[in-house]
Amino acid sequence: MNTCLFVCFGLILGVNSKEFLQEELVEMVMLKTNLWMAEKNEKMDMDNRHTIMDAKFIEIPEGTLTIHRELGAFNGTNKVASSAPKFFDARERWPKCPSIGTIRDQSNCGSCWAVSTASMASDRMCINAPHYSLMLSAEDLLTCCGTQCSTYGGCTSGWPINALNWWITNGLVTGSGYDERQEILAYGPVVATFRVYQDFDVYTQGIYYHVAGAFKGTHAVKIIGWGVENNTPYWLVANSWNSDWGEKGLFRIRRGNNECGIEEAVVAALPAS
Repeated sequence: MNTCLFVCFGLILGVNSKEFLQEELVEMVMLKTNLWMAEKNEKMDMDNRHTIMDAKFIEIPEGTLTIHRELGAFNGTNKVASSAPKFFDARERWPKCPSIGTIRDQSNCGSCWAVSTASMASDRMCINAPHYSLMLSAEDLLTCCGTQCSTYGGCTSGWPINALNWWITNGLVTGSGYDERQEILAYGPVVATFRVYQDFDVYTQGIYYHVAGAFKGTHAVKIIGWGVENNTPYWLVANSWNSDWGEKGLFRIRRGNNECGIEEAVVAALPAS
């Protein structure tokens, strides 16, 4: 497993993409695609939980302990990827691990780096440590990891890769350059990041891909499976915006073409033995 860093809504300047009103975005999405549905969501305009983070948290911090090991491309062209099942849902594969399907809510705290990491760690503890089914606390990461994870404080930004290193104490974290499906099949969900554009605000259901709207930042989420619908491959992803968002807290995003960068910034870890 290799390492890669991601962040919740990291601000990147100089992106030439027009801003639209939600009504305009909904109309464009409905005209241009039938893969996903959109509708105006006033909560996305008013809710402070989509806090934009500093761009520096996209970079791997200097001195981070990582291992890099190439295991093949993520696009399904290698033997490992092609041997994966057509459909996979970690909730069904490990039904005794309720954390996998639990949708968390980061509320008005810009803490997706801690929420997604704690969620993935809970899943992997349950899967790989017998008789363990407790939910690890994102709040503990926010308060205990300190400046190792976040320069300004947990609710303003943070490094998920350092959060994982903190969780496993002396273990080594892993990430991009390997096949995500093989990793999920063997060990459980992984954490990924992707670029967020305005049209994601109006997503309600279906297989998302970017249609229109300005770049907003990046966001950390948990990939729990994959599938194919109408010949379109997708990742099955758990968000942290409560269960009243998207597909009961989940969303699907186009797989195999690195949509919005979701296949280039993946991180995972195993509990220390």
